[in-house]
Amino acid sequence: MAAATVFACDIFVAFIFQARVLERVSVLCLFIFGSRFLVFLGGEQYWIYGYLAMYLIIGFILSLKIASKMFPFQETATVDFKTLKPKEKLYIDVSRKPEFILLIMTICLGIVIFLTVTF
Repeated sequence: MAAATVFACDIFVAFIFQARVLERVSVLCLFIFGSRFLVFLGGEQYWIYGYLAMYLIIGFILSLKIASKMFPFQETATVDFKTLKPKEKLYIDVSRKPEFILLIMTICLGIVIFLTVTF
């Protein structure tokens, strides 16, 4: 089960990289190492605690990204209506949104906890 958790960690990291949540590659590599280290730190019996810690860290990072997108306090409030253009994009790539990544992580966490309790 720990191997499936590491695979899930890699999928989460791929989503985070695709959504450009972490912008530096060095931070992304440290994040990959840290997530695997947390899972393997628990060993054969307590790997779920490492997975939960990883979920909390990723959830916190994604929540900060979502909050900064919804409440842009760092940007100025001026709008130049001459340069304002309508959106020309006809589709939305949901896989690049932090909200989608958080949803997938929560579903995977529920599945992992269900399987851990069941077996």
